[in-house]
This record gives sequence, structure tokens and C-alpha cells, in this order.
Amino acid sequence: MPAPLTPPPDVLREAATHVASCYPEEGCGLILQRDDGWFFVPMQNAATRFHQADPESFPVDARGAYLFDPEEQRRRWHWAAEQGFRIAFIVHSHVDAPPEFSELDREMAMASPSEPLHPGVDYLVIEVREGMPGRARVHAWVNGAWEGRDIV
Repeated sequence: MPAPLTPPPDVLREAATHVASCYPEEGCGLILQRDDGWFFVPMQNAATRFHQADPESFPVDARGAYLFDPEEQRRRWHWAAEQGFRIAFIVHSHVDAPPEFSELDREMAMASPSEPLHPGVDYLVIEVREGMPGRARVHAWVNGAWEGRDIV
């Protein structure tokens, strides 16, 4: 499997700006790629809405997790495919915490214990402390395990 990609600096800045604007909640989005370039698409974090509706099934709100709105996710995935984009990264932030791939991140990224939910899609986690973006880390499924590396 190839090494994880790194988004271009301008797209990384756009993603970091978006997730920082969501502070003190986690921000999220997608980085798309096709022949004519890379693009960041911000997405709504629906974790608080789901937590408020069903705290037992969704014990964490948007201050500690991200959850794509299912309808928005369906529309974005469909639009990306129609436009010839590849989803290169799922992006989210960690609020006042390092950009490590948390146990919850790992759980949400897996379809089964040995298969990622979105094969070929890497995860970009951006640290946001006191509203300012910091370190960023790419997490990729490599040889049956999640591997992370700093990119900023």
C-alpha cells in the first residue's frame, strides 16, 4: 500500500481555518482530489444533535467527537463521485488535545475489526488549542493497522 498522502499547504490551511472556527467543538470536513487539484469541503458536526436526541447511544457531544450528518454525508459523497473526485481525507479536529487517532476515532473508522469503513481514505486530525490550529497528523490504514505521521 502506498505511503499516506499529504494535502497541499493551501488546502491544509483551509481545513485548519475551518476546524479552528468550530472551536470549542470539533470541526470536520473532507479533502477531495482529482486531476485538476485538491479541494476542502467543510461539513457539519452533528455529534451534539445526536447526543441530545439519544445520549445513551451517542454519549459524546461535539466537544469530544465528530459525526457527519448522514444526509449531508450522502449528498457530499454522491456529489464527489458525480464530479470525478476521490475522497482523499476525512478531516476533523481535536479540541485542546493532540492530533492522535483516538480510540473513538479508530472505532468509527472501522467497518469490522480488520477492515476500514472507507478503504483508501486517510484521516487528517488537526489539533486546535484555545481556538488556534496546531499540529496536524495523517492517519492511514497500512498493512492492517492505523499508522500516523505528523505533517505540520
